[in-house]
Amino acid sequence: MGGIGPMQGQANHFVRFAPEHIPYGIKRYTEETKRLYTVLNSALEGKDYLVGNTYTLADAINYPFVRAHAMAGVPDIDDLPNLKAWIARIDARPATQKGLNVPTPDRLKEFTENPEKYEEFVKSIKNVLFKQTEK
Repeated sequence: MGGIGPMQGQANHFVRFAPEHIPYGIKRYTEETKRLYTVLNSALEGKDYLVGNTYTLADAINYPFVRAHAMAGVPDIDDLPNLKAWIARIDARPATQKGLNVPTPDRLKEFTENPEKYEEFVKSIKNVLFKQTEK
């Protein structure tokens, strides 16, 4: 987690929110995010969950980041079957579904099904960010 959160956060920034297109930043952080996903994929080999083969805080902390991989410039994780199955396993948990839909319906699902809504959301965030930096 010490790597995924910060690296994926930077990837998301450079892919979606940076005021200018910076190829070096996009490449650096999306590739590092994907590399960290491969570490998780290896850790999941022959296991359902990351620690002790039971659902733990390690899964709960990493899951939201990895689930949102496409938003951070990693369009698919088809080459990481353990990770993909892990996401599906956690997605299927009733508590996960309940949490994803409180207080509003699952935004990631909405954005995945309607990419134009995600682009509108990104634009609204950029408007807030860049208006604040102009002050």
